[in-house]
Amino acid sequence: MAVSPTIAAASDESFSLKVSSHGKSVDASLGSFCGTGSCSDSAYPLEAHGRLPIHSGGTIALRPDSPASPGVVASRVRVSIVRYKGDDRQYTSEPRDARPTDGSRRAWVIQLPHLLHGARVLSVDVAYPNGSSANFEAAFEPHTHVSKSCRHVAFTPNSDDMAAGIRVERVSCTFARNFIRDFDEAPAERYRGYTCTWRSVDPADSLAHTRFRCTRGTRVIFWKRY
Repeated sequence: MAVSPTIAAASDESFSLKVSSHGKSVDASLGSFCGTGSCSDSAYPLEAHGRLPIHSGGTIALRPDSPASPGVVASRVRVSIVRYKGDDRQYTSEPRDARPTDGSRRAWVIQLPHLLHGARVLSVDVAYPNGSSANFEAAFEPHTHVSKSCRHVAFTPNSDDMAAGIRVERVSCTFARNFIRDFDEAPAERYRGYTCTWRSVDPADSLAHTRFRCTRGTRVIFWKRY
């Protein structure tokens, strides 16, 4: 549906969304919306206002606003990851609900999925208590942290009983090595605020081992347990 100049102008004043990640913020592009008494459809994909640096499994912050209705804050914020083939909009993940950072419900955060499947756009649906709703898009680009290697952790001297191949992002090697020692006594999917996954590997050209990866926001600890 075509957007009349009057409605388009009102939409710019009525709904806005700022998305932040890694110290950078962009204004998301407003798409289709329903205000009090009127709705408007937009043609997709929307024109991007900059690109947000994000990485798989990372956390982003969202600040929806409705200046035309002071005091009205979002009641729900839902994020989807999408990619386009021409004008064809494809969802690469199930929608995820963001959570408010406090009781004011002005700022919301969400952790992105670990697999982005080549997507480059965040689609954000915002609902308001007065029945209004709006869809936004924010373009993003993959962001990678530089990882560093750490010295191995020996559990039994002069043996293969060790954690090796340790790599970290945004944590110190001292912290990582202590974390690995303590984690080894009682592995858990949730440990000290980190989310951990692991899988067994039995390569033909080296020793069998288990690969561990623990993340907390942008912090990563990876190691091989022999």
